[in-house]
Amino acid sequence: MKSPGRLPAANVARAVRAALRAITLCAPAACLAPTLALANDPPPATLASGIPRLPLAEALASLATQTGLQIVYLSDVAGRLTSTAVAAGSSPDEALARLLQGTGLRFEYIAPRTIRILAAAPPPRARAPGTGGAGELREVVVSAGVLSFSVQ
Repeated sequence: MKSPGRLPAANVARAVRAALRAITLCAPAACLAPTLALANDPPPATLASGIPRLPLAEALASLATQTGLQIVYLSDVAGRLTSTAVAAGSSPDEALARLLQGTGLRFEYIAPRTIRILAAAPPPRARAPGTGGAGELREVVVSAGVLSFSVQ
């Protein structure tokens, strides 16, 4: 006699196979969805609030926080530089150009939401005799979408 509420083993096996088949069909679409969402990300937002004249590293961190951009630069590049003030409502490109004005630095996009800050004209590197061209990594700092590191 069958007990009520119990399914025969064949029915259970069929239900499990159907569930596994559904998962295998849906898994690729689930993995593709975030990629499509990233590809269709809206451009970074304009500045909700202005950025006052600050040390350049702080100003870049504020810009990254407000726009969601990732900003990459060598900490030695920002050094002791000070930014100029940027008004609220500026686009990210306008804000970056204004922040870097008079610093001798420029920016370029290396991905849709990632920006690299570098010297406008790379300075010539003096090397001690017998040393290689590769520098030794001293410090890496990541803060609010800003990646900063220095080499020795």
